[in-house]
Amino acid sequence: MLRLFQYTKTILLIVIFSIVTITISSTSFFLLFKNAQNGVYERLTDIVNREKSSISILVSRYHASEYEIIEYLGLVRKSNSAIGQQGEVFFVRQKNDSIEFIATTPGTNPSDKISQKEANSSPLSSLFFKKSGTIECNDFKNRKVYAAFANVESLKLAIVAEIPTDEISRSFKTNLLFVLILTMLIITFCAYIFIFPLFDKIYRNEYELRM
Repeated sequence: MLRLFQYTKTILLIVIFSIVTITISSTSFFLLFKNAQNGVYERLTDIVNREKSSISILVSRYHASEYEIIEYLGLVRKSNSAIGQQGEVFFVRQKNDSIEFIATTPGTNPSDKISQKEANSSPLSSLFFKKSGTIECNDFKNRKVYAAFANVESLKLAIVAEIPTDEISRSFKTNLLFVLILTMLIITFCAYIFIFPLFDKIYRNEYELRM
């Protein structure tokens, strides 16, 4: 009974040590993830602001026509639309009570349209509510994404840059799982090689002294 109590205290100590280690690891990964998330938002915002500035210059300085602007956006889509592995930049505009894609996006046609109701839960809502900013939401492909968007009100045009959340969080989840498994293996190994024999020796000496 005494030995069982002694081992129970040892196991409790190991459990507490494991919880502390896991908590520290998880907190560290969470803070790293938040920093990476902020970095993604900053990158997406820079992209849409850069494209908005380019369009504004075309309109104000060169008096570009709608056709010329659409042609420019098409070139942007072809040459510089990828962000990461699955992210992208695309352009849409308001037409009556729906929105249409100006430059083709993967899986869509230039004639594709989305109703206002469908757009309200996505970055495309900037067309109707005149917003610019960042958001985490489901896009028109029903993917959960981080997105930045900017509205060019004079053209009723929205610029959206997005990247799937899974592309950012996948590596953090994998690394966190690896660290937790490795931590538990190290704790178990140390407990078996060092802690249990040490406590067993202490308890034996204590028992002999009591006798």
